[in-house]
Amino acid sequence: MSTFFSGMLPFEIVLLMMGVVAFAALIFLLIWNSIKKQKIISLLPFFLIPVLLVGYPSVQSVQFNNDGLTIQKYTQAVMQDPTDTAATRVLNEKLEAYKSNPSRVMHNAGALTTIANAQLALGNLDSAAMLAMSERPA
Repeated sequence: MSTFFSGMLPFEIVLLMMGVVAFAALIFLLIWNSIKKQKIISLLPFFLIPVLLVGYPSVQSVQFNNDGLTIQKYTQAVMQDPTDTAATRVLNEKLEAYKSNPSRVMHNAGALTTIANAQLALGNLDSAAMLAMSERPA
């Protein structure tokens, strides 16, 4: 059971469970209304709620990966031209925003690599080395 929830934050697990419970309740109400010969059309829009609750973690993950791609783009720009102050400034800003969720970053080897490469491009050799030597998730 723990492998099913591995890599998920506690609030994501709660949202998943709430979505499953809401879906089960809606299925029960759908069956109940069809047995009682009542209209079931009024229940159909409520099926969006469990979909949103269950799908929220994956939507966050896509947003998280977009930031990683932006960091990789600016890392390449800084490596090609270290005197580009605009790219360096944007890379610093994006890097701080990316690292603002440490629990998500520390459970993602790709995120650790992205941050280490950005630190290396910025000349923060100590930070890059610390990330390279840090414990990786299994």
